[in-house]
Amino acid sequence: FSVVSFDQPGFGENKHIPIPKTFNEYTDLIGIVPKIVIGHSIGGRLAQYIACKYNIPAILLDPTPDYLLDTAKSYNKHLENPKYLITSQYMEMVANSLPDIKSIEWSNMVIVYDNTSEKDTQKINFYKSTKANTIEVKNASHWVHVSHPEIVILELSKLLTN
Repeated sequence: FSVVSFDQPGFGENKHIPIPKTFNEYTDLIGIVPKIVIGHSIGGRLAQYIACKYNIPAILLDPTPDYLLDTAKSYNKHLENPKYLITSQYMEMVANSLPDIKSIEWSNMVIVYDNTSEKDTQKINFYKSTKANTIEVKNASHWVHVSHPEIVILELSKLLTN
């Protein structure tokens, strides 16, 4: 099988690609239909969107919960410095995609998330309220895939053998 990894528009090797206005435009920009998709943080919500659009399984690594997505519109107000222009444009894309993101089903997805503090209770309750298979990793961080890659590899192996 092949693995395709991409940077967000405006980042990494994609510095000259314009940032799409919505997640739907973003998936059209990618130009391929994956068999499985994996995403982290806000990229986890993009992965969720792609998984639903193409009816494929997904592994979401500490995806951004709905209640934090609601802050995307107000987030732009704090990014007036030109060095944050790309982040501001990306957050605008997220804000423009909120109705589509929030209506997505969570079935056929695995959420791997950290449980590092009591302040994460709202996030954990959100994940557990979804229809996704949830895997709570104790003493991890938001970068759960870096601190515990074996969990991601195991879940990916399960998806590849099904």
